[in-house]
Amino acid sequence: MTTVWLPMRCTTCNDDTSQFVRNDSDRTDSFLCTRCAAHGHLPYAHINELSARLQPGQTLALRSGALHIATVVQSPGGSARHEAPEGLTALTLGVIRLAEEKQLRGTWHTLGKAHQFHFRAPCTHGAFGSITIGARTGKVLRGQLTKGSGGDRVEVKGTNLVRSLLAEIPPPSCPPNCAEGQHRP
Repeated sequence: MTTVWLPMRCTTCNDDTSQFVRNDSDRTDSFLCTRCAAHGHLPYAHINELSARLQPGQTLALRSGALHIATVVQSPGGSARHEAPEGLTALTLGVIRLAEEKQLRGTWHTLGKAHQFHFRAPCTHGAFGSITIGARTGKVLRGQLTKGSGGDRVEVKGTNLVRSLLAEIPPPSCPPNCAEGQHRP
């Protein structure tokens, strides 16, 4: 298997030269499009919004100061897997399994001193969010969830509250004639 890295382009301004760079604030989950302002758009994007644009098997990473998408190109008969980082506690792994039981697709990202598990439902009508885990301790630090596009974002701290938040997620439901839900495995 080979990994191909390409810069993540902005779908708001549709500029081929756009890149997402870190916001100049202290927030690690906020990024700026380098070209949106030139086109009259707000340049800010949250990591969950960007992760929701990924196809299954793709991963985001900060490389050379800009967000890049990694796509694993498989050899015939191969399979790509998104495995959890080492050192996670049993309680943390239980929370991740709960997200997977709710049919939320996840990808792992490591940003400095924290691992982030970004998840999303099969289509934009379902829930999406992230769980932040301490890289040294392997414990759940906080989580955030948005129940479908246009839903309110809820943020909680601690393993028990993140588990409770995930437990409240209803099964994914896609309205009739939703092409997104029909084409994603």
